[in-house]
This record gives sequence, structure tokens and C-alpha cells, in this order.
Amino acid sequence: MGWGITAMDTLAFKGLEPYDRAYPDLRAMGGVFSQYHLHFAAAKDVGVTTTEEVMELIKAGKPMTFAPSTPGTTSFYFFVKLLEFYGLSIEDIEAAGGKVFIGTHTEGGSLYKDRHVDFVVQNVSYPAAVYIDMAIAREMTLLPLSKDVAEWFYKEHGALVPGDVSIIPGGTYEGVEQDTFSAATGGQLNFHKDVPDEVVYKITKILSSDEIVELMPKIHPALKIFEPSRAWEFVSLPLHPGAERYYKEMGWMK
Repeated sequence: MGWGITAMDTLAFKGLEPYDRAYPDLRAMGGVFSQYHLHFAAAKDVGVTTTEEVMELIKAGKPMTFAPSTPGTTSFYFFVKLLEFYGLSIEDIEAAGGKVFIGTHTEGGSLYKDRHVDFVVQNVSYPAAVYIDMAIAREMTLLPLSKDVAEWFYKEHGALVPGDVSIIPGGTYEGVEQDTFSAATGGQLNFHKDVPDEVVYKITKILSSDEIVELMPKIHPALKIFEPSRAWEFVSLPLHPGAERYYKEMGWMK
């Protein structure tokens, strides 16, 4: 039994990078226990308003500077895959005279504020302290993803179903008044497939009780978004039969 993030759980299940083998015995109890959104921030003075514009500038050979966190994080993974969707790579950025700075989320924010980078890409919960500080120090635009990209992240890389859950609301950050359509991932609770159905059924029932749902945000604010009646919808792994039995018993899942 363990916590996971939908994107990384998908990669583990399939045996894709950064995992060196597949873990086909993973099963989900439910989600979403926390939520993360891909924040693709651009300095407003660069003058771009969409992801596509950035990709076209890279293709045109314009030197661009990015801070996508570190390899092994969902932030870096989604940055690399976003480039891949448009037929690009980090090597293409560097070949054009650009730079990709590897560092922590906090370091990426500092590089932005000090004007060493114009773009910061992080997969974080909103409102993210790093982005709050960035927007105050230097005018910022959040670049929306196209629905095609969001669908691709959902189908291939463990993002949540695109829709309302994919939106970073306008007003979350200073100077960013419009809603930003992006890709979202979520925390989910996982089990090995061999954990007895009755055990997972009872754990699912306990976690779905009104008493525990009310308690969760007191443990961590991110847990306030957990909705037992929809928990079965927001998973990126096959459901454990014990959890499925409970959701069907409650009439939430057909």
C-alpha cells in the first residue's frame, strides 16, 4: 500500500522512463487526494501568450531560456514530453543558443526573478508559493496548453481527464486574470493486486466515511478535494477489485 501520483504510476505500470521495468501488479484504490497542475510560466515582456508560440520560436532558432526543475520530477518529465509533442527536444533548445537550467523549484523561481530565465515549467499545486513570488517580482503570463496536448498527456502519460480539473483559475497569481487550461495530475492511493479484496474494501469504506473525509483537510489542506463518490474516476491504474466493489455497492460506479 502506498501513495502515488497518477503520471508516475502510469509510467511505473508500463515500465517507461524513469523506471527500468514494468510494475503490472499495481492497483488503485482511488483519487484524487491532492492535485497538481502544469504551470508553464513566461515572462510577460517576452510577448508570448500560447505554448504554440514558444515552440515556433524554438523551431525558428530563437535562443530561449527555461527552468524545468530536475530530472526525476514530474515537472521535468512533462517539460520533456511537451517538447516531444511538438517534435522538439532540449538539444534543439541548446542548439539554438538557448539554455535549460537544472535546479529545484525554488531555484527556478529565483532564476526567473533575476532574469536569468524567461520560462519556468513546474507541475505543482496552486497557489504555488514559487509562482506567487515570481508574479510579484516580474510580470508573468501562464501559457495554456491546447486540448490536443492535454488529451495526449491524459491518454499516454497519466494526467487526469481534461476538463474543469485542468484549469488554473484566473486570479490565482498577480497579473494573471484569465483561466489557464493546462494538464493536471493527482495523488492516488495504491495497493498490490494480491492484497485481499476484503482488506481493500474495508479501507476504501473507512476512507470514504463522512468522519474521515471531514478529518482529511486537517491532516493536510490538499486532501480537501477528495470526493469519495468520484474517487473511482480519477485513477490512472486499474482499480483494485475491493475498491471497485465498494464504489458499486454505493451506487457511485456502474
